[in-house]
Amino acid sequence: MKKSFTVWLIERLRKPDAILPYLRSDWEGTKNPYFVWEAIDICNTRQWELPDWVRAYLASCARRMMSEDAVQASDLRKILPEVLGVPRKRGPGNLLKPDGDVGKYFSAAVMFAVEIEKGAEPSAALRTASEYLDKEVADKIDDKTLRSHIRKLFGVKNAPRTNADWQREIGAWYATSFGQIRKEYRELSP
Repeated sequence: MKKSFTVWLIERLRKPDAILPYLRSDWEGTKNPYFVWEAIDICNTRQWELPDWVRAYLASCARRMMSEDAVQASDLRKILPEVLGVPRKRGPGNLLKPDGDVGKYFSAAVMFAVEIEKGAEPSAALRTASEYLDKEVADKIDDKTLRSHIRKLFGVKNAPRTNADWQREIGAWYATSFGQIRKEYRELSP
């Protein structure tokens, strides 16, 4: 039996050759070192070798740490952001939470997509999705709010009513977000 794209994607993103390029792309696009540290954490947890781009970042941190300016600094709080390569930009958002609250709802949204791909009605898929929320989030959220977060994550303006409509919307989001990986899925999953 052929795996759904969502299940296949989850399995694929557990491999270093899949997830680490996305983190590298996010790092290069934003210069937010959060993505490098996420890669370090993933590599450490899974006992993977650090990729060259992570080692290059750490070497640049070491150079900045050993610089004359850093050595002469009396207040480490002022020099450490520069050493770590943290942008000095102020404004909305949180550098240590670059995806906002998406993480709180991502697992639920993925399970919603899996259930939709299996043919479940949206209401049943939503019930299953709610089981994948952290308890602290689940205690504070109703179905309407969860559906709203799932809708936002998949870039859907108005919540579709039918399974077929949801499949089209989720498919469009996958095509935009994972176009090249969808091609690989079709080639590897006849």
